[in-house]
Order: sequence, then C-alpha cells, then structure tokens
Amino acid sequence: MYVLSGEIVGTGHSYKVVWAADPSFAGPIRIRGGRIAGKGQLLLDAPDNYWRSAPVKTVEGTDLYPELDLLESHSIFPNVPAGWRMWPSGAYVDSPGCYAWQVDGVGFSELITFHSLDLPTLAAGAGCPVSSQQVAHNLSAEFGNGPAVGSGPIYALMGEMQGGALRYSQSQYTNGWVSSKVLWMAKPEVRGHVLIRGRQIDSRSDGSNLLGFGMSDVPEVALQWEIAPQSGWASLPAEIRIPAPGCYAFQVDTQQATARIVFQVVGIG
Repeated sequence: MYVLSGEIVGTGHSYKVVWAADPSFAGPIRIRGGRIAGKGQLLLDAPDNYWRSAPVKTVEGTDLYPELDLLESHSIFPNVPAGWRMWPSGAYVDSPGCYAWQVDGVGFSELITFHSLDLPTLAAGAGCPVSSQQVAHNLSAEFGNGPAVGSGPIYALMGEMQGGALRYSQSQYTNGWVSSKVLWMAKPEVRGHVLIRGRQIDSRSDGSNLLGFGMSDVPEVALQWEIAPQSGWASLPAEIRIPAPGCYAFQVDTQQATARIVFQVVGIG
C-alpha cells in the first residue's frame, strides 16, 4: 500500500490524500491511525469507506471516521496502471506532531509514519515575520556571500534575495510558478533524514499555495534529504517553485527537531 500527498497533511482541515494498492494484493484493506508522540487524533474519510459507525467529528461539512474499510474503488483516476486500485481520501489531525497510519490486509500489516505540516496562518493585515539572515560565508568559509536565512541548524542560502525579500515580476512566472535557487546548508551535527516542506502563510491553510520543489511540470510537495554522518557542513542545491507573491515559510523536520524559515516574496509589476 502507498499513500500519495501525505506530506501536506496538517492541522485544522481535512487534507486530500490518495491510497494506492499494487496488483499483488486484491483483498480488503483497513486503515487506522493516531499520533505516536503524545495524544492526538488522526481521522479519515473516503467515498468508498465501508465503515458503518457514526462519524467522530465533522469539519467544514466533511464527516470524519476513526478508520477506513476499503474494498473496491469506484473512483476514476486517469492513467492508472493495470491492476492497481486507488481511493481518494481525506486525512485530519487535531494537533501538531508525529503520526502513523496502520494499514492492515489479509497477510500483511504495515505502518506509514509522517510529521504533520504545522505552519501558522497570519492574521489579516499582519506583517511577514521574516527569519533572521546572515552572510553564509560567516557560518562556514566554504559558502559564498549570499544570505543564509534561518536560525539553524539548517539554513536556506537564497542568493536571489534582495533587501530581505525575493522579488519577481509577473513576466517571470511560467505555468503559474516562478523558480528560485536555494542551497540548503546543514551544520555538522545534523544527520539522518531531513524533510522540507512549505506554503504561503498569509493565506488559507487548506493545502493550496504550497511551495513546490524541483523542475518537473508538476512540482513535488516536499524535498527529501538524507545526510550521512560527517565532520563538516552538508549542502544540497535545490529549486523551489513559488505560486504567488506573499509571506512563505519552510518547515524543516530533522530526526532531532523541527524548525521554520520565513521569507517574503514581492511582486514588482
């Protein structure tokens, strides 16, 4: 079993995900979940759910349940490989933290873990609380003189930033996105898996206005980075995709902690 778009699940709304079963399994599937680092609900909904008890909660008109019982999918997805089954679903968490889905079928049981995307939404009219910046070369001589944004232990070196903001004209947007280069910098003590996601925080937090990653026609919603044990700084060049001017934040999750990096994108006509 696989879950698509699980990286965007955050608090306060039911976020759209898709469950996919490969052709090797054709039986029924049960999906449940919860927070694994403290108390917290993980609720689900799906049009093909055979769970028959009353909903636990209703959020924005969507009934949410403690589990999904899936048999056949009646949803139509384009370009689905032969033999695969796919189910659109919603996922809701009530508090920030680390969660897991337990997926059970005949002859197998697996856990899929994720950390919720927990970025604030600014009040109307609030200023953008941009993160601190310093010259990257001052952190380590191996980096240039561009601005390293954030308080560490991972920084975003955003060389195209001018006067504390990224500035783009409308003509620089292609297919609804503008691209910007970021060099991710990690202190020597950082190791293991790093997950980087982001969205606009001066607009609605319902999964729209996400930052994209990579240069494909459909950007990825997350950047995965594996850092091996090392004696010096680690770095990763990357491309981010920005949908519109506004105030944005990255959420950087390591195996040790979670950090936020806030920056401003300004339209210049």
